Amino acid sequence: MATLGLGNELAEAAAQSEDVTTIINIAATAEALAVSLLGAAIANAANYTNADGSKGLASPFVTILKAAQSAEQAHYVYLTGAGAKPLTTTFNIPDPKIASDTTTLFQTIEALEDAFISAYEAAAMEFAAMGKPALVKVAVQVGAVEGEHRALARLALGDSLPHNLAFSSAQFGTVGAAAAALQKLGFIGGGGPAITYSDFAGKVDNAGMSNLAPGGVAASTTGAAGASASGGTAQVPAQMPNTGAGGMAHPRSGLWPAATIAAGGLVVAGVRLRQRQRSAPDR
Repeated sequence: MATLGLGNELAEAAAQSEDVTTIINIAATAEALAVSLLGAAIANAANYTNADGSKGLASPFVTILKAAQSAEQAHYVYLTGAGAKPLTTTFNIPDPKIASDTTTLFQTIEALEDAFISAYEAAAMEFAAMGKPALVKVAVQVGAVEGEHRALARLALGDSLPHNLAFSSAQFGTVGAAAAALQKLGFIGGGGPAITYSDFAGKVDNAGMSNLAPGGVAASTTGAAGASASGGTAQVPAQMPNTGAGGMAHPRSGLWPAATIAAGGLVVAGVRLRQRQRSAPDR
């Protein structure tokens, strides 16, 4: 079956439609935010405080963050290679605890991934309405990976069901609404400490990562300028570490954590995160 140069198709669609240009510019902005936020967490890993008062992000958590950052960078490279221009590459950390508290960090990642998934759902709908099935596929490919990041964040938080949704939430009707939500939350143009994409982009670790450009049936991996796969398969830890949040061993699986974590009111797109006050996994 013939393949499609998805990067070229995306660039051509953007040139023809202000809507596509807006979509990919906003998507590139979100990806730059993710690379920056994850990079800041990785750089400061040794200084995080865990729920039990101990210091430092456990090694498997750092591995998860590095893999997530690699994926977000691949998304950014694909989008900008097709002509996307991020609205900004300087962002703010609205809550200082994001940079110092393990629980707050992974709560924030979970909430942001919820927003990113919804944004790519909106992008897929808009691409479908434009008659761009190849771009719908790319939006779904990216959204699927963001869903994995969300599940891993929930696992790090000690949720007994990291994969707790049958259908992902659809917070936004347009991609522009996602950008407005990030701005409202203070990640864009906020008053918190600033982080810049350029400080972290050159430090992305692609070890173990593959599929760093969209591919598959009726798609080409040549669309993402500068993206390359290093081969191999990312290693998944056999057992997650004890972060002091109640332990990581589930009596039935040996993996899902039993946690006692009290989460406080981060709001994304008007939805308040649930309070986590558990002493054992849901039965």
